[in-house]
Amino acid sequence: MKRILFLPLLLLSGFMMGQNPITTAVPFLSVSPDARGAGLAGCGTATEADVFSMYYNPAKYAFVEGNTLAGGGYNRWLAGETNLFNAAVAQRVGRQSTLAATFRYFNGMSVEYLDPTGQFVGTYAPSDFAVDLPYAIRVNEVLSLALAGRYIQSSAGEQYYFSSFNEIKKGRSFAADLGIYYRKPLSLGGLKAHFAFGASINNIGSKISYWASPFQLVQYKTAIPTTLRFGTSLKTKFADDHILTGMVDFTKLLVPFDIPVIGCDVSVFKGMLRSFYDAPGGFKEELSEINYGIGLEYAWKETVFVRTGYFNQPYLKGNRKYLSLGLGAAFGHFGVDASYEMSTTSYHNSDYLVVGTHFNL
Repeated sequence: MKRILFLPLLLLSGFMMGQNPITTAVPFLSVSPDARGAGLAGCGTATEADVFSMYYNPAKYAFVEGNTLAGGGYNRWLAGETNLFNAAVAQRVGRQSTLAATFRYFNGMSVEYLDPTGQFVGTYAPSDFAVDLPYAIRVNEVLSLALAGRYIQSSAGEQYYFSSFNEIKKGRSFAADLGIYYRKPLSLGGLKAHFAFGASINNIGSKISYWASPFQLVQYKTAIPTTLRFGTSLKTKFADDHILTGMVDFTKLLVPFDIPVIGCDVSVFKGMLRSFYDAPGGFKEELSEINYGIGLEYAWKETVFVRTGYFNQPYLKGNRKYLSLGLGAAFGHFGVDASYEMSTTSYHNSDYLVVGTHFNL
């Protein structure tokens, strides 16, 4: 059980001397919830389409194989009581379009709330969830676009009071995702291959307020993790039964560095633009806000899958680094996956176990 003095501490991912991390509300939206993506170090913007495409690039849904897909998964942070559940369904509508729906539920560690004087207020286990409704359409044989809507609700200890002037309540937000996906077959020295490029902007939406003043004197708002993602992948069939896919993803939070956790009054779109030029250290620090992931997947007969990857976050922005390992198996229309993420730095204990299953009907 953990103790916290102020609610923002629950939202922050951590602060270390010499670092300038960008903090947001509902950080679970930035966690890879499916076992395949987790096994590839969070790469998924330009990988092949599957039922979990929503979490990386909803435009991929237009290229799913089959008419109806369903899947679910479970993500466990091994250092604590944190759990993340997800479920997804996708339905092809005609030849060019696909509709989908996804759900994520996050359950955090129990915490003890203290008021500003240090007095015990109560114990609460935070829980968040998000519901997504994406629509993807294929423009032609190689290009697709997508739009998704999202409702987010975060329970960070409502019904507790830090004082007679500040009440903790449920946080709510509405957000949207935009995605583009390009996939084209090609030949590499006589080998069959597919090249893909993808880009998306996730969580373009309203800030979340956890505190409310009964007298409406102050509004405390926190930005959600608006994120720019782009990446490429190359899938090569180098023998009759052997396929190798390599991929790289880049991500950047479109949240300004200088927006405080409380009292934020910068609009969403102005904040997205400002995030490209507001770092205290100038252009060099702006570059350090870009994370990258590298993934590699081997498939034997499209039945057995072995995955690995590496994720890197620069030291100045949090220093989260981890190696991922994953396995998967497909049995006709049914498949199972498992992955393990292990931290490679002492700054973060980011070890996760992720399992999942999927159906193609």
